[in-house]
Amino acid sequence: MSDFRLLLRNLRPYGWLFGFAFLLMAMVGLFEAGRTALLKSIIDLLSTGQNATSTGLAAYLDVPGYLPSGTNALPVMAGLLVAFTLIRGSSEYFSNVLMWRIGVSVVVDLRQRLYEHILQQSSEFFTDHPTNTLTTPRRYRTRSRRCSPTSCANLLPFSPSLRLSASSTGV
Repeated sequence: MSDFRLLLRNLRPYGWLFGFAFLLMAMVGLFEAGRTALLKSIIDLLSTGQNATSTGLAAYLDVPGYLPSGTNALPVMAGLLVAFTLIRGSSEYFSNVLMWRIGVSVVVDLRQRLYEHILQQSSEFFTDHPTNTLTTPRRYRTRSRRCSPTSCANLLPFSPSLRLSASSTGV
């Protein structure tokens, strides 16, 4: 739970962007449901040739019910389908762009805070803790987690680069 609170604290400066991205995601859901209901109305109109009774959201998007009698509803429904698809697609695109921007901005902020903290350290700190002792063990631990001996052995038949490194190490 403390990790979640830390995440929320880092997201706080971007709350308005997150809210707008959430609104765009809600629009994606709404227009996806609208497209489905519109397709149901189109299929009903094409299969029966007359107005079929609809329920739920499809009843509200029953385009022939809103048009004057005698009007061909298929071109209107096709236009609405294209419009719903464009609105849904652009909403999803901008929502993804905003979420990407929020994520990158949080990472940049965290890195900036880390670098500022490192720069504020005294020279004695770096004398006692050389940079290579702070970073090197972490790198090697990360690499060892990526490919344990058993998982690397399982990948040997598929990866030529792993076969070369395994043959040089005697695995």
